[in-house]
Amino acid sequence: MWLKNPFLYIDPIQDLTIACELYTGDPKSTSNKADRGFFFVKSTDISVEFLKYWEVAMVLYPDHDAQSVLEMIKEDEVVQFRLRVRIKYLDTVHFSGFCQPNKDMRQVHTMHANCCEDLESKVHDLRLFLDDWRNLTSLSTPGSSWRVPSKCKKK
Repeated sequence: MWLKNPFLYIDPIQDLTIACELYTGDPKSTSNKADRGFFFVKSTDISVEFLKYWEVAMVLYPDHDAQSVLEMIKEDEVVQFRLRVRIKYLDTVHFSGFCQPNKDMRQVHTMHANCCEDLESKVHDLRLFLDDWRNLTSLSTPGSSWRVPSKCKKK
């Protein structure tokens, strides 16, 4: 869910800008666990080739979802050295998710309902989140934390 303008954090030099399930503190580290909840692709020859490579990898790994395949290929030699894809991973301080939520609601620009085992848990926690966000924006002295995740938990 978008709460504030996320484009303030897009680096025009990067080919891809990706939110994280788990953020290590280094926006360029492939150790960050990518999350396709917020995924910005700059239209370049490099990004087009990367997306084609990802599509081929999806065929090669049919038992994996797109996010798992992305995790597998982001450190691949083709991606790193031949394509030289520039990826920026977004800090969960501003691009929060249920896997690594920022407790200070005022800093969050987007919230992703990740780390949910089932749709019922996702819907439950998103409703809590929306209620808390409405309360934050309606109060003159806003609180600084919310109740999520309640049913969705870190993996």
